[in-house]
Amino acid sequence: DIQNPDASSSNTRLYLDLTNPAACEWFFGEVWGRLIYDIGIDGAKIDFCELFPESIELDFYDGETSGAHHWYPTYFNSLFYKLLSEKEDGGMNFSRGGGIGSQRNPFMWAGDQTREFTRLEAALSAVLSSGLSGVPFMTYDMAGYRPSSQSGVKDDEATVFIRGTQMTAFTACIQTHGNVTRPYDFDEQTVDIYRAYTKLHELLVPYIREYAEIACETGMPLVRHLVLAYQNDTNVYNIDDEFLFGDGLLVAPVLDDSTSRDVYLPEGRWKNLFTGEVYEVGAEGRTLTDVQVPIEQIPVYINLDHTSATLDDLLVQAEEILETLR
Repeated sequence: DIQNPDASSSNTRLYLDLTNPAACEWFFGEVWGRLIYDIGIDGAKIDFCELFPESIELDFYDGETSGAHHWYPTYFNSLFYKLLSEKEDGGMNFSRGGGIGSQRNPFMWAGDQTREFTRLEAALSAVLSSGLSGVPFMTYDMAGYRPSSQSGVKDDEATVFIRGTQMTAFTACIQTHGNVTRPYDFDEQTVDIYRAYTKLHELLVPYIREYAEIACETGMPLVRHLVLAYQNDTNVYNIDDEFLFGDGLLVAPVLDDSTSRDVYLPEGRWKNLFTGEVYEVGAEGRTLTDVQVPIEQIPVYINLDHTSATLDDLLVQAEEILETLR
C-alpha cells in the first residue's frame, strides 16, 4: 500500500504483484474467476493500472523492478484479456492504460474527460494517435465523464453532449458513464438526436465488424487518420479534426459551439450523407468552406469508391433514421 507519485490525489494504492504466481491465481482465479463464471460478468473496465510508480523501489516476487511503469499495465491487461477470452462466448476487456504490446489486448479508452469541447478535441486526438501507434480499438467516454463546471468552462452541456454523441456514433464503441447528465435526462430535442445516432450506430454494426476483422488481420484501425489512406496528400498531414471510419466514410465532427465548419476532401468521389451532393475531387484535394451543420447533423461523406461489402445496403436502411435528422 504505497503513495503513487504519478497520481493526482494523495490516496495510497494497492498493487498486485503480477510476477507472483500465487497472487495472480488468487486475483484472476478466486476473485475474477468467480465474478466471471459464478456471477456471469462479461467484461471489465480496468482502471488505474497505468498509475504505477517508477521511482519507488519495490520488492517484486521475481526480483525485477525496472520499467514497471511501462510493462505493468500492458501485462495486467494481457492477463485480463486472456481470462475473458477463455470464456465460451468471449468477453470485453476495456482498459485505460498500456504501452508497447497493448494492441494485442483490446479495448482501450481515453480516460475521464470533462464535458467540454476542448475535451472532445483531446479524445479525437487520442483515438487518432492510438491508431497511428498500432492500437486499432480505441474509444472514449461519449461527451465526457465529468461536468464542465469542474474546470470552470461554460460550454452548454446539451450541445457538447450532442456533438460528442454524433462523433461517437462513427466509432467502434458508443458508451457513456460518470457524474454527468444522463442521455435521457436532457430535453426532448437532445434525447431525440441522441436516440437517432445510437440507432444509426447500431445499424452500422455489420460495417464495424467488417473493419474490426480487418483491424485484427492488418492492424489498420477502424478510426483512421487521413494520412493512412492519403500519404501522398501533404494537405492531410496536419488535419486532426477529421477522420475516416473504415474506408467508406469521412467524418468531420463539430468540435466547438458553432453550426458551420470547413471540411477537407482528399482525392476521390464523395457524397454528403445528409444532402446527397456529390463532389469529384482531384489529386490536389478540395476544401469546402463554411459547411452548414445544424445541431442535428454531423458532416459525413461517403467514399463512393469504398471497398466495403456491407456499407451500401446499410445506408439504404439508414434512410429512415437520417430523414429525422434532415
